[in-house]
Amino acid sequence: MQEPPRKWVASQALNRPLTIAGCERTWFILNGILAYALYTATYSLTFGAALGLAGYAVGVAACREDPAMLRIIKAAQRYRPRYDPGKPDAGPGVRLV
Repeated sequence: MQEPPRKWVASQALNRPLTIAGCERTWFILNGILAYALYTATYSLTFGAALGLAGYAVGVAACREDPAMLRIIKAAQRYRPRYDPGKPDAGPGVRLV
């Protein structure tokens, strides 16, 4: 006699990235640090708040579009680019004049 298959209930929170108010945690913290740095550099609360709100909006939109965006960018930094137009030795067939 076969036993019926067991059901395993998993929480959806295990698969989602950590977010603060809909924005990924690392992006939220980085955005806060940049907004505070701009505020202290210019002594303007308006500029700091504008950068903070704009960065937060970008973070929320990016998290809705692709929750793993920051992890993908971090993993892609390991690999060397194949073509760098800023280098003088750009490779065969390409000559900077």
